[in-house]
Amino acid sequence: MERNFSYLLDIRQNDAQMNLRSHCVEFRQRLFWTLSVLFLFFIGCICNSSLFVILLQSLSPGIKFLQFAPGECLLTSLKICLYVGVMLVVPCVVHQTVVFISPGMAKFQQRAAIFFAFSVLVLFVSGILFGFFVLVPTAMIFFANYGLGVVEPLWSFDKYSGFIFVTLLNSGLVFQLPVFQMVFSTFHVFSSLQMILKWRWFFFLSVVASGVLTPSVDPITQILMSFVVIFLYGLGVCVVLFTEEISIVKVPRLSM
Repeated sequence: MERNFSYLLDIRQNDAQMNLRSHCVEFRQRLFWTLSVLFLFFIGCICNSSLFVILLQSLSPGIKFLQFAPGECLLTSLKICLYVGVMLVVPCVVHQTVVFISPGMAKFQQRAAIFFAFSVLVLFVSGILFGFFVLVPTAMIFFANYGLGVVEPLWSFDKYSGFIFVTLLNSGLVFQLPVFQMVFSTFHVFSSLQMILKWRWFFFLSVVASGVLTPSVDPITQILMSFVVIFLYGLGVCVVLFTEEISIVKVPRLSM
């Protein structure tokens, strides 16, 4: 008989061994729950779409925005609401992922998964805030002043809003660098010593990745993101060193 799973939010559930079909049923239900939350956020953002439009326009004072086709403003507002809904649903996605994989883990693995999930959320929110208050205003000032007196800045609001949200999402992804470092250390791909000895290669690859993920082409934003990547890389190395020290201290206790 097919087993039904409720849309539970508690991590303490389904500890019994399940077959593949049961896992597929649970995965489908959790996906349905996540999409439902995304839909609710989307509807809520539509009801307050004018606030998001005013907020985006406040990032570039003095710039005139245009729409080049009938209904473009409406479609842009819907895209803005979808972008905001995607960013708001990230905690739900992380939570549902942890709850889905936690029954097959030991207690210490569950605690590690919760720590990883908390780190992902904190770094993602930090990246969004950094992009909103630092990257986007810096890029807007550069583009607005570049060619000032030669050309009048008349921007498409559709492309402008898309640029902002892509920058915010990519900034949130770049801030996940310490999490990737912890994952590599957990699966013994790279140790903290290797990260320190090969820091030039890691810096180079990290800066290239940040340049690719950042849609802005102005040098100031690229330099800011490069400094942030270097700081995050150092933070990740410190966290990996700390976790390795903890594991070394615990091994003798477990063997006694």
